[in-house]
Amino acid sequence: INYKEMRLYNEYNYGSYLLFNDIPVFIDSRCDLYLKEFNGMKYSIFDEMKDIELKYEKKFDKYQVSHVVLSKKNSFYVTLVKDNNYNTIYQDKYFILFERIG
Repeated sequence: INYKEMRLYNEYNYGSYLLFNDIPVFIDSRCDLYLKEFNGMKYSIFDEMKDIELKYEKKFDKYQVSHVVLSKKNSFYVTLVKDNNYNTIYQDKYFILFERIG
């Protein structure tokens, strides 16, 4: 997998680990960067992504998300497992990585 070409959606808690491994992230623990006061937008990324499970396709389209990595503790992964627009390309007992189709 070429991580540099991915548009990865990840959970807040795991962004720092991904960055440490030189993988570009959607969000990480530098929360100031994602607040509207600092991000140059009229909204906070946190507000934008709250309740992501209810409107994920629209949000993923907006941010051109190509891959999604989630903890299996996050129930949102069950939604993507059932969605035919997502292929599971990696999983272990803790995480699951999806590739968005089309």
